Amino acid sequence: MTRCSTRVFASFLAVLPALGLAQTSSAPSAAPVSAFVSLDSSLGIRSLDRRVTVVFDATPLRAAVAEVARIAGLTLTFDPSIAGLDRKVTVSFGGVAARDVLLNILLGSRIEARVSPGGQLVLVPRGGREAVIRGSVHASSGIPLAGARLDLLGTRFTTYTRDDGSFTIGRVPRGRYTLRAVHIGSAPATLDIAADSVTSGLELVLEPFAIPLDAIVVTPAYYSLMQATLGAPTALDRLQLETTPQLGDDVYRAMSRLPGVASDDMSAKFAVRGATGDELYVTLDGLQLIEPFHLKDIENALSIIDIRTLDRTELLAGGASAEFGDHTGGVLRMNTIPPHSGSARTEVGASFFNARAMADGGFASGKGGWLVSARRGYLDIALNLLNVTDSIDPSYHDLFAKVQYDVGRLGRLSLHGLRAHDVATFVDNFASMHSRYVTDYGWLRWQGTLGERLSHETIASVAASQWVRDGDGIGKVGTQDLLLVDHRSLARTAIRQDWSVLLSERALFRLGVEYADDRASYDYRSHVDHFVAEGDSVVRRIDALAVRLSPAGERIGAYVTGRIRPVASLTLEAGTRFDRATYSADRIWSPRVNASWDVRHGTTLRAAAGHHAQSQPLFALQVQNGDRTFGRADEAEQREIGVEQQLPASLSLRTQLYSRRMTNQRARWINAGPRMDLMWEMAYDRRQIQPGIGRARGFELVLARKRADHFEWSSAYTLARAIDEVLGASVPRRFDQRHAVQMDWALHPTSNRWRLTFGGLWHSGRPYTPDVVVVDTTIDTPQQFGIEATGAIGAINSARAPAYSRLDMRWTRYVDLRGGQHLMIFAEVNNLLDRKNVRGYTTSLDVRNRELIFRPTARESFGRLPGIGFTWQF
Repeated sequence: MTRCSTRVFASFLAVLPALGLAQTSSAPSAAPVSAFVSLDSSLGIRSLDRRVTVVFDATPLRAAVAEVARIAGLTLTFDPSIAGLDRKVTVSFGGVAARDVLLNILLGSRIEARVSPGGQLVLVPRGGREAVIRGSVHASSGIPLAGARLDLLGTRFTTYTRDDGSFTIGRVPRGRYTLRAVHIGSAPATLDIAADSVTSGLELVLEPFAIPLDAIVVTPAYYSLMQATLGAPTALDRLQLETTPQLGDDVYRAMSRLPGVASDDMSAKFAVRGATGDELYVTLDGLQLIEPFHLKDIENALSIIDIRTLDRTELLAGGASAEFGDHTGGVLRMNTIPPHSGSARTEVGASFFNARAMADGGFASGKGGWLVSARRGYLDIALNLLNVTDSIDPSYHDLFAKVQYDVGRLGRLSLHGLRAHDVATFVDNFASMHSRYVTDYGWLRWQGTLGERLSHETIASVAASQWVRDGDGIGKVGTQDLLLVDHRSLARTAIRQDWSVLLSERALFRLGVEYADDRASYDYRSHVDHFVAEGDSVVRRIDALAVRLSPAGERIGAYVTGRIRPVASLTLEAGTRFDRATYSADRIWSPRVNASWDVRHGTTLRAAAGHHAQSQPLFALQVQNGDRTFGRADEAEQREIGVEQQLPASLSLRTQLYSRRMTNQRARWINAGPRMDLMWEMAYDRRQIQPGIGRARGFELVLARKRADHFEWSSAYTLARAIDEVLGASVPRRFDQRHAVQMDWALHPTSNRWRLTFGGLWHSGRPYTPDVVVVDTTIDTPQQFGIEATGAIGAINSARAPAYSRLDMRWTRYVDLRGGQHLMIFAEVNNLLDRKNVRGYTTSLDVRNRELIFRPTARESFGRLPGIGFTWQF
């Protein structure tokens, strides 16, 4: 309030009784206006803590408030002309604090209540609904803590402290909140606050705190997303992920903002330090996922995970400890949000790619909770914007649900389900393809503790997948008839058990075992009827393949690891795991070592070394190329070291050096060319490669400033190389890029009411395989000239595309509505400058007057792509 309006309000309170315009239970003198506070800020006023029992059935609001005030012993004053006093109220409460009853009655109305310490309650028209929260965070020694993260729990509001320890969270809806402060090296602190128009002078004192042994991060290439952790800074928080430009609001595509991560514009699947997406170990709420992508025929364009359901996501780009098996690349762990413990809340949203809905809530007095999320995709709009003129008609949806219940000393039980479904039809002048992909997961998770030192987790799961592709067509020169039937399925039953024993504050012991029973089926048939030149004649040839297999097998894994802290600044971990796959006769031991050393305050050194192995999945047999037996496991030796350094001016620096050596690599079939072919196994560029030793080495540097009030940024530079030795020659891997630069900038007010974000990416050209046109002259006379042209490919990945660059932009606006609702709307443009990024080249042939003209045609990534969307939470 201004000084003038304050005087007017005080005079108004003083004269109301004399004018007969108010109802009062007595006639006290008006309290000074500065003494009146909102109900949210009225902690300590005893009358409002008094328990009341009331039942109202279509009772006018004025009468309901008057009855609560009478029972609680409050003096009520209001102007009978205020709009909304006749609003009908239907509620019932038994033994509930008068404050909470009044807040419920007034919720959603245009009236608010203010109260004085003496027990005077006044109803006034609801004014501003927003508050500004200011305060500071410092250590118990009195030293200000810069870079501490502040969250209003259960809301989108978050900020970081400045260099002097101060913080501001602006323009939040007035109400009660729990404010949490987190800072590495300090114990988290929370404070219950009642945010009025201005809530200032808040102080949070963080005590020195030795991070629990099991929370210490010992992996150099560890990136925490969405939620803050005690052991490492957050690479991307939820607000950044929500407001960063990305196609389809996809958590997989958001990973491209991290150093060492490379992706293709067309695919959500990403590579980590030269390792393909198939070498990544992925879990959701503890369960390993199988090919978690929609639109598999369109290069796995989107993931099946709704980013809005995720609470904490962790990427281990390398150096994972012994608890993680069956991978030679990185580890991606995703955990869904805990359900809201109160009444149900709902969220709906839509964008160019999908429409979505999510709801969650609690039951059994907060002991239980549930969450349901569903998405329905409509990619045809995006394809039209990308000028894709082929008749592609994809549709997809996914559904996730979980229910959890706290069973006291037995811990927490949760039941999860995930379904992904895709159907696509492709038709052009030469071919047609129909596909369907369905994957279902169900799993039970039990997490608990036995005493203070023993904790456990059990996950029992079932999974079923079906992949169906049916195609037919003719060759593009009209001489090739094609037929394809590809039906596959997988059924998996699995259980995993993990135990953790805290021997002392300086010693931790962990062990676990996992078992999976897989049963797959393959029904594959292909038929190619074509004509080929043999000598001076053209003959008809039929290439046919039929494979029917029903392999089954078991996968068993076990690990043991020990972690010690000999001194407060040093943590060491050593362990080993054993993995066995019966169908491929793999029996592999994988020892691993990790370490973390706090060199001094603000400086942490981490290192890791270990052996990693990945068996060929039972569902990944390449029967389309005639394979009928499983190959041995791929293996890799990883070494890495990294340093995290906190700098002045809220800057942070992170450097990492890594080396990865791949051995025993299986022979594999690839499509070497840059074009996308739906019947890829019949394409001219299909080739088998037999890699020997593979190597990936690199240096990564990240410099970031995420703690400014109005402007934050991060930048990353990667120098890397990833190659395979093939027949004695060094062949670069598909995502080999010598140099890469990523930049993100965000401009926003203190309130975060809106954010303008830019994301820039540049990297040196990636390898591609050039194609070759082979020409045979079939007739050459003065009267006639005829040729037979066939496509072929050159040496694998022997050419380089030009350098890639892209600038994306996204504007996000948050609108806080009444009753705790809020609306988020966004508009974005991917590839804002419409850069023509080349993926590779194909060659076409023209004949003019017996002259052969070869024309290279660039295969480009998508151009400028706008998008809009919204999310409404209520």
